[in-house]
Amino acid sequence: MAAIEDPPFSLLSLEDELTCSICLSPFDCPVTIPCGHNFCQDCLLTTWTDSYSCPQCRTLFATRPELKKNTVLSTVVETFRSRAGGPKEELRTPFGALAHGNHGHMKK
Repeated sequence: MAAIEDPPFSLLSLEDELTCSICLSPFDCPVTIPCGHNFCQDCLLTTWTDSYSCPQCRTLFATRPELKKNTVLSTVVETFRSRAGGPKEELRTPFGALAHGNHGHMKK
């Protein structure tokens, strides 16, 4: 019996991992917060108005955490964009694009 082969690797299979859970677009200037989750810097700063909690796991921080730019994730997103052949600003029309503007990222 022939072995079942895995389908060829597709960059599109990484799309969900490279997507901000706030704006639903590929990360733009990704930052990491202490709980380990990543978001677009502008998206996160827009959501942090009165309190500081992770939009994904809801971990509450007593003070505003220092945002650390995730340079590795940023490089991976740029590689994904160039290899996927999509425009730099947008690879797909995100669900939240209408609420957040033309390219899906939250406005300041």
